[in-house]
Amino acid sequence: MYPLDTSLQPRGGKIQNYITLYKVSNVQVLFEENLGVVDFFPSSKIGVIFIREPELVSFSGQKKKLAKLRKANRVQAIVLAEKTPTSSQYYPEVQKFCIMDLGFNIIPVPGQNEAASLLAQMVVSESHMNANPFLKKRTYRVDEALLTTIRSIPGLGGVKARTLLEHFGSMKIIYSIHRL
Repeated sequence: MYPLDTSLQPRGGKIQNYITLYKVSNVQVLFEENLGVVDFFPSSKIGVIFIREPELVSFSGQKKKLAKLRKANRVQAIVLAEKTPTSSQYYPEVQKFCIMDLGFNIIPVPGQNEAASLLAQMVVSESHMNANPFLKKRTYRVDEALLTTIRSIPGLGGVKARTLLEHFGSMKIIYSIHRL
């Protein structure tokens, strides 16, 4: 484990520290050397490129990297750019290139710790994409499910299906009568 203030750690080191320190649940950080042009994959559909302050100042090398990602077009690309007082004069050029020329989303972050925090949030939100806490949990009653199944038989409406279910009691009995 690398301490947070070490600048010689791998690109994902601060993110792993953040996840470990704040105990983000059910998230496993995997390090891979051969990710290609993408620096991080918060999910299988999203690729994140992190542009540090020195890379933002000399942006020409990053243009090629971003253009390669645009040509690959396998993932939705998000660019995290380290925008500091020193690099803020170079940020508009990078922003214009990312948004207007490539169609990428760009998010300015003040430092690597904030980038790590944002990436950890992306991982958590992507892992819970289908879980909406505001949706009411719908419970199906067994008799409603049976009634819906019986109503799917051609020629039976709601009244006849309910009468059959009340008279015979179960789907198994109705099926056995149907076979006769």
